[in-house]
Amino acid sequence: MPRHNSLAQLELFVLLSLFRRGGSAYSAEVRHEIKTRTGRRVSLAAVFVTLTRLEDRGFVSSEISDPRPVPGGRARKRFLLKPTGLEALQSAVTQLRAMLEEVPEPLGLDLR
Repeated sequence: MPRHNSLAQLELFVLLSLFRRGGSAYSAEVRHEIKTRTGRRVSLAAVFVTLTRLEDRGFVSSEISDPRPVPGGRARKRFLLKPTGLEALQSAVTQLRAMLEEVPEPLGLDLR
């Protein structure tokens, strides 16, 4: 996979979150998925910036919802996993699995 299609860790987590949520989600749902699965605290702004970057790269698209039917309700931006994003995700997962072959669990590294 060419370098311009490689994924940073947060990008990988975001795409995996979209995939796990059926291919579409709001940024807050993505953030919750990452926190629940990894324990990693990530700001909503970081998730939104990452989703926007993935949209610029053609991996996701977005749509604006109608305003929520409550007083002061606002429209929200929903992100959708595109086929190119699914391909990038599949490639990243395949590469990660290849790198993990024969790696013992736990790693057993002496990091002193």
